[in-house]
Amino acid sequence: MEFQREGQRLFLTEQDRLAAEITFPVVNDHTWLVEHIWVSDRPDKRQLARQLLDEVLNLADKAHVDLLPLDPFARHTFATEPAVNKYRHSYKE
Repeated sequence: MEFQREGQRLFLTEQDRLAAEITFPVVNDHTWLVEHIWVSDRPDKRQLARQLLDEVLNLADKAHVDLLPLDPFARHTFATEPAVNKYRHSYKE
């Protein structure tokens, strides 16, 4: 499955309709916000959401940026999977 990219948005279309998307706006030079994940109602909804998140993790790794998960699915994934948590933005005061 190949996602299309427009700026800080990845998405999938099927039959000219939006099937899934993730938005990850830039916060600063070192951080992106995982703002929103949406997948149409379908049997593989969670798997597709995870594929979108994994693609953003790959992009973040290549860009050497941290991620700040705002979306509930992303927050849950970061909280429960140590391998993903390494990408989490750490707050510095």
